[in-house]
Amino acid sequence: MQFEHPYRLRSIELKDFKSIAHAKVDFNPLTVIVGANSSGKSSLIQAILALSQAVRSKDSTGHFPLNGELVRLGTFEETKNFISEDPDSPICISVDIQIEQYDAKLRRVNARTSDVSTDGPEIYLDKSSEARSYSIRTCVSWGLCLDSDEKPGSGSLRIQSVRMEAEKFNESLTQELDDPDSFLLEYQDSFGNIKGYSEILDHEASDGINPVMRCELLNFSPNLTENQDDLAFEKVAVIEESPILRASGEFIDWSPWWWVIENPIRIEPETHNCDAALVVGGIPYTVYTRRNTIDTYGYCWWDNASFELYFGRDNPYRRACSAEGHPSGVADTLAVDYAENHVGLLYRVKSEAETDRNILRKRIDDLEVLGSIVRDRIESLPDQARYDLAQSMVQVGKTEFLRQLSERFIEHTWATKVVLDKSEQPDNMMRESIKKCSMGISNFFNKSTRYLGPLRAAPRVLYDPNVIWSDLGINGEYAAAVLHAQADRIVLRPEVNGSYRHTDLSSALAYWLRYFGMADLPQTEDRGRLGVELKVSPLVAGRFIDLTSVGVGVSQVLPVILLCLLAEPGDLVILEQPELHLHPALQQKLADFLLECTRSGRQILVETHSEHLINRLRRRVSEDDSDETQSLIGLLFAEQRDGLTTFCESKINAYGGLSQNWPDGFLDLGAREAQSLVRSSVYKHRRRQNRDEPSSDERKNGDEP
Repeated sequence: MQFEHPYRLRSIELKDFKSIAHAKVDFNPLTVIVGANSSGKSSLIQAILALSQAVRSKDSTGHFPLNGELVRLGTFEETKNFISEDPDSPICISVDIQIEQYDAKLRRVNARTSDVSTDGPEIYLDKSSEARSYSIRTCVSWGLCLDSDEKPGSGSLRIQSVRMEAEKFNESLTQELDDPDSFLLEYQDSFGNIKGYSEILDHEASDGINPVMRCELLNFSPNLTENQDDLAFEKVAVIEESPILRASGEFIDWSPWWWVIENPIRIEPETHNCDAALVVGGIPYTVYTRRNTIDTYGYCWWDNASFELYFGRDNPYRRACSAEGHPSGVADTLAVDYAENHVGLLYRVKSEAETDRNILRKRIDDLEVLGSIVRDRIESLPDQARYDLAQSMVQVGKTEFLRQLSERFIEHTWATKVVLDKSEQPDNMMRESIKKCSMGISNFFNKSTRYLGPLRAAPRVLYDPNVIWSDLGINGEYAAAVLHAQADRIVLRPEVNGSYRHTDLSSALAYWLRYFGMADLPQTEDRGRLGVELKVSPLVAGRFIDLTSVGVGVSQVLPVILLCLLAEPGDLVILEQPELHLHPALQQKLADFLLECTRSGRQILVETHSEHLINRLRRRVSEDDSDETQSLIGLLFAEQRDGLTTFCESKINAYGGLSQNWPDGFLDLGAREAQSLVRSSVYKHRRRQNRDEPSSDERKNGDEP
């Protein structure tokens, strides 16, 4: 199987952000941004850093910070595109991120007729069949629309709307199958453990993309703890660690929990209205829907009963679904009878808890208790009773079940009280979808995005310590402290021959410093309140000296190497002008280093003015007969015309050439300068030759030159 690079940031779309009116940019494992000064290259990077900064801020008040350690954008007026066609339009930033990738094996399944004809065909896995391997990934699109805060000149924006969508990609998975219905996916977690089997849904779609969920929230208002008139909202808001925001919108779930089993039943997506949300750092972690208390209990009962009957003993729910349409003689109201009984048990448990002094004054989680009651009671039922209950649920359906249950409790005051339901049952896929997407986004921007600015710290004898051992600082000022703290950490070291191995950080750094021909054996020492001392051994010196005694290039390239080595496969490393203070030959070696880091699974986004770096990448593409190098690299040219920035994407072809849409004025500057040099030299030589030529009379007298 061809190597699937684990890079995670797939694209970004910007509207009215600084000099960018509208741009959609796709990223590669190694993306190189070039362009003239003030062309808008940095604006693209600043948008990514602004998202990372907002996520790390953990702000839960509905605001988006513009200024922090990673980037300082100023105010809304300074960040908004000043020649926007619509002055009232918000600033919009959205990204596509791969949050999950796993290997799956495709195995054939067979159908056999059960002993009970009404149960229908039973599907089982044929483990004797040959498994085919595929890579499947889940990508999330996360977008924010940001408007001006109420205070003029404020250093933060107000989140106007949030959008989050998830899709599962399995390109080429179904295109090779003669009968997709006869295959199942056996997928594994990151440790190689088999997690379960999944039916190939929507196999008739040619693009191999299956939607998972979509969440869109807008019209945020201040957190609900400020609204004393709404006790139901306030009650939930107090429970949460962060305040909840009022919101409007909807949540659509295409992947209920039975999507990941071998059942061929097609389930329509569920749509839920959203009335409030827990939004932290611009990421929606939980969405809430206003419901009557009895409806909330009804949803809880249905989800837990379905799960127990589907995954529990003898799978009666699956058999009941297969027998749908056959007369059963089971009353539709049987499921409602069970639910009414279980809700009654819930209130008995609550009453006992309120009178038991041994129980601390702590709110009883109604839904957790009810879910436990439902699963325990149904699990203890005889097999026939479980099957009858499953048939009743299939016959009555969820909507009618909720209506009938509500009628049973219509005279109870508590049943009609409006509460916020976040549908957070243990086996509810709605919670799982949002949680997985939210945590994937948060982990990427919190832990997997690394940045090094264009102005690295000047060489010093002693460097400041840092309490965060993985943060080099935007200028690399904490490189010595991080190296001292993590010198023994095992990292994935790429090598110049395209391979990689696991080794300690200090050895990996020494390996690449030797490749650059700069130094060997970096050495650090904690000097207490004075700071951290960093020394290297120049290749010809044979002794350790601090960075002020070697060329400035060492202090400039060392943080670049260190940051890349600390990155894990799938992490994003953003570098601005890493070639500064490097000789052209070392700029070429820098290109090789970045390419090898990319081969080892890291994602590199580099902004540069170096023709030597780009031309070395072009050369490596032309030298690679497999064309794998070509697929890793993307070139992005930023241009600004009439105050607006546009981006031109280009690919290096298999022979090292550039696509025809590459603009003039960058990589051809060196060639043009060389042509101008030759031309001016020839003209000058001719002028001097003509000036020194003898006259025609002198030639006649025999004075030939």
